[in-house]
Formats: sequence, C-alpha cells, structure tokens
Amino acid sequence: LVELILSKNKIVKLDIKSLSNLEVIDLSTNHLNYLDPNLLQCSKLKKVNFSENNLKELKIFFFANCSEIYVSKNKITNVTFLPDKKDVNEFFLFNKIFKSKYENLTHIDMHNNLIEKIDIPNIK
Repeated sequence: LVELILSKNKIVKLDIKSLSNLEVIDLSTNHLNYLDPNLLQCSKLKKVNFSENNLKELKIFFFANCSEIYVSKNKITNVTFLPDKKDVNEFFLFNKIFKSKYENLTHIDMHNNLIEKIDIPNIK
C-alpha cells in the first residue's frame, strides 16, 4: 500500500502496522486526538494530511522524510521537531530510520491551531 486516503470519516484512533511502503496518508477531517508512534516506521512517507482533527501535539520528527505536512485546524499547542533523548525508543528509531532529516521538507501548514511558541531547529 502506497497511498491511504481516509479523509472525512469519524476515525478516533489510528493503528498503523506493517505499512512500510506508505508514501501518502490523508486522515483529514476525522476525530484523531493523537498520532500513532508507529508512524515513525513509515519512513517512505512524502505527504501527510492530518488537518481538521483534534490533535493537541505535533511530533514533526515522525515525518522527517516528508516533503509536505498539513496539520491545520487542530488544537495543537506543542510542536516538536526533534525527539526527546529521554524517550529512548523514539530517539533510537528517529536516528536509525531517518538518514536525511528534513532534507525533503518544503511545506508545513499549521494554520488555525493554538500554538503559542515554536522552536524551529536549524534545518536545511
């Protein structure tokens, strides 16, 4: 499976397993409260759309190989570009899977959220 389009449904929880070839995922206009950490293992993702959900946190490092990230119209207050070194699993997976961190990133749309502060690291 390369493309997964499930927009405009009533999805509350997403469990992704064994979708290593996934390049596009669109779960816009659903009821997601958080993103499944297994997304870290979808290292071929190029475009993600989680707009119009109920997300409160965005871990952009889940999508370090993406070129386009759409998360507008959520309730995001916290945006994280790099994993916390205290979370050994996330930190290990991030460094193991993503060789070119943010090299392809061209678009991030986070409009209409609740973001008060964002620290964007030095990415190329």
